[in-house]
Amino acid sequence: MSVPTGSTVGAGGVGTGADADRAGAAGRSDFAGLDVSSPPGSPAPSALRAMATTIGRIVVLLLITTAATAGMVSYQVGHSRSLSPVDEFTYVDYLAKVDAGHLIIGRGEHLGSYASNAIACRGILPIVPPRPTVCDNVPEYLYPARNTADIDPPTYYVLTDVGVRALMAVGVTRDFVDAGRLVGIFWGGAALAAVFWLCLLLGASRTSSALVCAVALATSGFWKSWVHITPHASDVLLGALVSVAVVLWVRRRAPGWLLLLVGAVPVMFKASDVTVIAAVIVFLLALALWPGFGTAASRRRLRSRRELLSGAAKVVVGLAAATVLWLLVRGHYSLSAVNDFPEFNAPTFQIRWLLDGLGTFAQSFQSPSTVGLAPIFVIWMFGSVVHQLSDRSDNLEVRGLSLAGLTVAIFGAWLYVVSNYVLLHQHVVIPARYGTTLMPVLLALTARNIRGRVAQLTALVYVVLMMINAFHPL
Repeated sequence: MSVPTGSTVGAGGVGTGADADRAGAAGRSDFAGLDVSSPPGSPAPSALRAMATTIGRIVVLLLITTAATAGMVSYQVGHSRSLSPVDEFTYVDYLAKVDAGHLIIGRGEHLGSYASNAIACRGILPIVPPRPTVCDNVPEYLYPARNTADIDPPTYYVLTDVGVRALMAVGVTRDFVDAGRLVGIFWGGAALAAVFWLCLLLGASRTSSALVCAVALATSGFWKSWVHITPHASDVLLGALVSVAVVLWVRRRAPGWLLLLVGAVPVMFKASDVTVIAAVIVFLLALALWPGFGTAASRRRLRSRRELLSGAAKVVVGLAAATVLWLLVRGHYSLSAVNDFPEFNAPTFQIRWLLDGLGTFAQSFQSPSTVGLAPIFVIWMFGSVVHQLSDRSDNLEVRGLSLAGLTVAIFGAWLYVVSNYVLLHQHVVIPARYGTTLMPVLLALTARNIRGRVAQLTALVYVVLMMINAFHPL
């Protein structure tokens, strides 16, 4: 069940190309290359043992990453009662209604009594001050606002509600909002496990893979999505799993139908998750059209040019099918055709919007509370990506991922700017968090470049400083 990863790691660093293929053939025994395309039939006892070993390692990894995330999330939830100003009140309303069996939020729908009560009791700092007198459950209190999360499919909310009910059933908490936030422990744990898998798949060492996962956990740009009720909690997990699926398919280790899911699943969580799909398409086209792709080594290991182009088309088909399906469902449940955000209307398209959007997703890694620290790793991350893109001795697969990551980090916001104008004749400043699904592949490429004890020690020091900042802001 073990499959060659992109490279091998030894005392001297990372090896690529033919060396990596030979090392992989020798049987590196981790779950990085889990073969999901084995032919049907009764597996041999040795295959069953290998599968059991792989599953066991995945379970252990999930336990470790979930335990690590639990410390961060539980601490932050316990020290942050107010709702996040980044639309958490509308997400709380969506989750509460899903819990009550109301799965689809119609456009124009007003906030329910639970979310209204949470806004008044907890407050939305610094916008709405808390009102302790409302905390003892005033069901008639209604906050005069609409739920603007109707654009989101219910996928995240349904899955989170399962966790909420489980946590409340076992007595972890009786507070619905706190329970919804604590489910972020599992979103974060699964996300870090998937990032670790992707790192190994691309040839990083276990130590370097663990370090970049720790960096992600310590960075507020990531953990803040796990300590609040928000569909962005699934961003890192989806970005990592999509990247893993595509890499496995390119290596002939996954079936073609998986690419349909690659295109469909992210947008069934949140429309902004299309960022990773854009990177996937750039990656597949880069491999297909890269000069010199048809070398003997690449023909043995990767898909053919025709297969790659067909794969990119499957991703687009999956994306289009899921988008059209959700728009039809959303339109059916719409309660209003009124433009909820007339302040964003724009009569003409302006080139400066594109200039303002350059490099937006390169900032997904940081937030205001990490200014001064996160930029250090951002420079390291993109330096690693540029280095691997320009290294002609590196394998084509890694260079293709580097090109895709760099391209979407710089120009990805244009996808939203142009589509918003074409579809809605509006201009909205695109937030950096829309690029979070791109981060796993950039982290994995960085992990490949953390070679040797000096680099690993430097990364460890950075992690320690970021952890200190997370619990006691510097």
